[in-house]
Amino acid sequence: ALLPLLDALGLGLLDDLGGLLTGACQRHLGIGDRGEFGGPQHRSVGEHLDAMLESLAGWPVAVRLARAALQRHGGGSAAQQPLIGGTDGALGRYIDEQILDTLSAGARSLLADAAELRTDSLPLTDAARGCSLEVGALAEFAALRPLVSVGAGPDATLTVHPAIAARLRRWSTSGGSRRELHPRAAAWLIGRGDASGAVSHMVTAGEVGEAAELIDRIGPTQLVADLGIARFDEVCSLVPPQALARLPRARLAWITHLLNRNRYEEAIAELERVRAEERPTDPAARSAFLRDLQEVEMNIRFMDDR
Repeated sequence: ALLPLLDALGLGLLDDLGGLLTGACQRHLGIGDRGEFGGPQHRSVGEHLDAMLESLAGWPVAVRLARAALQRHGGGSAAQQPLIGGTDGALGRYIDEQILDTLSAGARSLLADAAELRTDSLPLTDAARGCSLEVGALAEFAALRPLVSVGAGPDATLTVHPAIAARLRRWSTSGGSRRELHPRAAAWLIGRGDASGAVSHMVTAGEVGEAAELIDRIGPTQLVADLGIARFDEVCSLVPPQALARLPRARLAWITHLLNRNRYEEAIAELERVRAEERPTDPAARSAFLRDLQEVEMNIRFMDDR
């Protein structure tokens, strides 16, 4: 019932509010320097602020409830826990009662599937679910704009506010049927030439051997460019090192991951072993391997110069 009022008060300005999050939103939460909440003894809270502000995304209710949670916890260790996604009871209850409980089971399931897949691509979500968006769900989502919005066209989108998506993902932590979404999503992405996007879904589905082979086919240089460093590191950390070590370019991906995590000595030792071993014999595979090896060595030289 509060959503129309909140929309009138500024929910429609979500895009414009993005640049203000580290300023006005931060001050509204009662946090001055990002490294401090309530005094120097709580500097570690600043490590969580960027992620928290991103999850709030300018949503007035979420900002107010997060501020209340921080004040209630006094800025201590409890305040360092994730406040989005239901860990904070007030925000979790608000999302459940005022948003999710107002939806039909079908609409709620669709949002949960999209949140599990971590995508705003409606065609990808449809392919992973094996069914298309129901017309009735459109009207339900329209009532929740801009917290939930659907974009039309061949590249249709289903965008869910980060706090709501995080709450929905908590429903999927027990695994079950939503885990089965990921192999279908990976197959759909590979069929459209997006192998990098498919890697994350293979890892989530537990298909680590296949994920390692795909990482080897793409190579670390392209994978970092496609996924970004943070997601690249997350994917590599979920694949057993021994699965990556048996494939030449996947092994270079592991070394890149070690460098990103400042595990410099481990990376150097692994690189020395790679240098001592035989290179791929196939001309195309050898050329791709040498390009990635050159990139890894350049990154090491850059770190040595710092």
